[in-house]
Amino acid sequence: IHVEPAAEAILRDVGGPLGLDLKAAAQAIFQLACERMVTAIEEITLKQGIDARSAVLIGGGGGAGLYSATIARRLGVDRVVIPAVAAALSAAGALLSDLTDDFAVTAFTSTRSFDLDLAARTLADLRRRAEAFVAGPGGGAADHEIRFSVEARYPNQVWEIEVPLPEGGLPGAAAVAAFRDAFHRFHDDLFAVSDPASEVEIVSWRAHVRCGLPRTAMDDLRPPPDPKPASTRRAYFPATGEVDTIVRRYGSLQAGERIEGPVIIESNVTTVVVPPGAAIALLPSGSLLLEPFGGSAVVGRDLEQAA
Repeated sequence: IHVEPAAEAILRDVGGPLGLDLKAAAQAIFQLACERMVTAIEEITLKQGIDARSAVLIGGGGGAGLYSATIARRLGVDRVVIPAVAAALSAAGALLSDLTDDFAVTAFTSTRSFDLDLAARTLADLRRRAEAFVAGPGGGAADHEIRFSVEARYPNQVWEIEVPLPEGGLPGAAAVAAFRDAFHRFHDDLFAVSDPASEVEIVSWRAHVRCGLPRTAMDDLRPPPDPKPASTRRAYFPATGEVDTIVRRYGSLQAGERIEGPVIIESNVTTVVVPPGAAIALLPSGSLLLEPFGGSAVVGRDLEQAA
């Protein structure tokens, strides 16, 4: 990494126009990047009626350790787990996840004059496609599951919401009436408003298929022991300015050891920044538990399962 060209670019393109010195300009870039990630997380939590403060944040990617504490503080999340495989979390997830696929068909009908034949033909076609997936790419799966849903809306509504279908589909008037009631409940849960007197339009139909792959144990994911002694480095934090900061190797940490920030945890594949007021602990699995607001680190069964 060449520091000088990066510093020149920051001062030229950010610091100069904004009247900031190098450290303040770099912090502004970092803060803006974190805000964009906070906005993306709020799209799938806050705007869907989910309180992120009740969740545990998982830091994935080699850069997660740099910005996880800042993002968690903005969201009000008090626990962040940085897995031992954080730098390759997507690849690890692909190895551990079930095999899935979705199939969709656009076929319009309304509960006002529901087309039972269309519903039966569409669901039968989706089931055939899902079962072909199970027999083909999913061959040898330990188990499998096929679920159906529809994307539906109120008349003249510009968006659809996904509503699960019962196991037997929609074979008759009673099932259609139950589906309409379910749509009203789902709409109310999502948007805190519904129109129980309204009919419902179905725009598209979906089959979701999951094939459970045989499980194999993964090797020990904890970083190898690293006896390199701790060192110090000058680091900049908005709350304190530039301060001497302890640098520890990931492999030198002991399970259950808790370290107060500011501290930097380094490995060959990632760097974790623990700002002042935060704390970090190593879980027995090799994952790191970061507490953005400090407090008492808990190394227990629940967090082990989350890690």
